[in-house]
Amino acid sequence: MANILYWILAIFMFGLLVMLHEFGHFIAGRLTGVTVLEFAVGFGPKILSRKAKSGVTYSLRALPFGGYCRFLGLADTQDEGAARPGAFQPA
Repeated sequence: MANILYWILAIFMFGLLVMLHEFGHFIAGRLTGVTVLEFAVGFGPKILSRKAKSGVTYSLRALPFGGYCRFLGLADTQDEGAARPGAFQPA
């Protein structure tokens, strides 16, 4: 029984570390003026999702083994916003 609790705790701690790491990307984007479209913890289908007044969608995904911060203007966003204000501009 203790083994299962250790695994649950390990998954929770890993999710927390991922969230803190992705929050660093989120803060860096916001401080540099890049528009953040989505901040997600986990991968796969959405469990919870909420769109804030700032336009950022915060979501919790089914698989807690990662996360991401989606920025305006990146190739995978498919919104072709590279020329728009607030878009990610690689150096």
